[in-house]
Amino acid sequence: RNEVALRGLVNLLWSPIHFKVKTDGGRILHGDGVFTLGAGRLFHDTAQGIAFDGGVVVELYLARWLSLRADFRDVMLVQEVFATTRFTNNLSVLFGLGVWLL
Repeated sequence: RNEVALRGLVNLLWSPIHFKVKTDGGRILHGDGVFTLGAGRLFHDTAQGIAFDGGVVVELYLARWLSLRADFRDVMLVQEVFATTRFTNNLSVLFGLGVWLL
């Protein structure tokens, strides 16, 4: 049986790292390193209480209007599966392209 679990999280982002990368063609690309920390809820029958998450985001600006993003997070929560309550770590990886209009 396929079930959908939705999650709603609120995160704080801290971006203490700005870096530059020189390509083989001599071009310099800028990027940001971001730390995330948040809490929220997983909407599923097995989830109990509040979920917490933390992670790292790396964003590389390929042009003034285009960025590449890699997001690595761990969502931690208490779940009850088969009458057993346990603390779970749910790792997620997200890659994305951003188009900047302004």
